[in-house]
Amino acid sequence: MAALIERRALFLRSLRIARIGQEELRRRLESGDPVVIVDLRSELDVAAAPVMLPGALRIAPEELEGRHHEIPRDREIVLYCS
Repeated sequence: MAALIERRALFLRSLRIARIGQEELRRRLESGDPVVIVDLRSELDVAAAPVMLPGALRIAPEELEGRHHEIPRDREIVLYCS
């Protein structure tokens, strides 16, 4: 049980570390860093806030399995979700 708790804590820590703030993302986009933004918001979230990040690839979560090949693998990927 302790090993499971430790693995979960490490996983949650990795998620916190992997996050990127909006200012850092803006800076990277403005500097020309090769970043791909994938907008994974649900249809309800998009309807509530229809603004998209410039250049973002919009893929609904339920479409991800069938469209994952559209995501370039040669650049860093930023997933945008709610």
